[in-house]
Amino acid sequence: MDQPVAEIGVTESGFCIGAYRSASAPFWMSDRCDVYKGVGPNNQRVLIKRLNKEAAADAEVIAAFRAEADALKSVSSFPVASVPEYIDFIEDGGDVALIQELIDGKPLTTPHRGENFARLRPYEVRRFLDQMLQTLREVHRLGYVHNDIKPVNILCRPNDALRPYTLVDFQNTERRGAAGRYQESRAEAVGAGVAASNHPFVESSAAVAYRAPERDGGAHGYYCSDIYSLGVLAIQLLTGAELHELSWNEHGHITLPLYPFAKDPILERVLMTMTGHSPIQRYQDVDEVLAALVQHRSGEILDKPVEKPQTARTIIAAVALIIFLIAGFFAWKSAAAQYCRQSIDCQSR
Repeated sequence: MDQPVAEIGVTESGFCIGAYRSASAPFWMSDRCDVYKGVGPNNQRVLIKRLNKEAAADAEVIAAFRAEADALKSVSSFPVASVPEYIDFIEDGGDVALIQELIDGKPLTTPHRGENFARLRPYEVRRFLDQMLQTLREVHRLGYVHNDIKPVNILCRPNDALRPYTLVDFQNTERRGAAGRYQESRAEAVGAGVAASNHPFVESSAAVAYRAPERDGGAHGYYCSDIYSLGVLAIQLLTGAELHELSWNEHGHITLPLYPFAKDPILERVLMTMTGHSPIQRYQDVDEVLAALVQHRSGEILDKPVEKPQTARTIIAAVALIIFLIAGFFAWKSAAAQYCRQSIDCQSR
């Protein structure tokens, strides 16, 4: 193995697992695993997610950890999915670790625009949604529900033109298959004689959260549950609102707070549909959301995002044109005067 990479804190005091060496201390700890930055062969920068001793002794936890690795491996095999690249899953004696690409990014909750929350313009929110929806399409197409879309699980890299946002942490992912579609699951439940709730909106509903209302109490998630979570996050990006500032109206849709940019009615309507209190009020799959973002109800295609105001640029261009014309006029006048003087000189001779 090559020399450790000092810039991410990897030293000889870190542990080795397989061909990988960790930093001396974890940068994140949970009840079941510790997360380290590390390096692999050829100084490859990696993230090492290792089960702690107690978790590594539990067969059920190991099985769930392996399922997390399998989900990441499947999704990361598709280039369009903006997720960390799966690298390896290692079981070495009492050590169990998932090795994946190290993403150098900041979570969306980290202020990076001088505000408490990263407020974006409508066209920027559309770009954010487009990338995350493309990623969710692959997650859902493989039969998985992510179940944990929230600001800390989306890393932002503004200087990365291809992947400015990356979805991370597949710990709570479920393999649901056809049961991930709410409509189909509900029909099967009714057919089997099991009551299937529409989760109607009531005034006493819990506060708005990233977790969809139907998942209260630890229930299984649906594809539209991920859509709900992404919609709540997009509303925050657009308005700068915190969760406690959001609420549902009497129809079970989140009321959008005012935001200081030009209105985008289509985007607003899409966000309200994504975040319906009841699953039956929402889009049932990612393709429905993507289609709604670019198409009017009347069929008019919107192929251009809401652009930044061009007033300043227009004024500058007009002033430059006027200066150019004035300069040209005086140059022409000077040349004409010189020509006249030359003509008079010739005649006098």
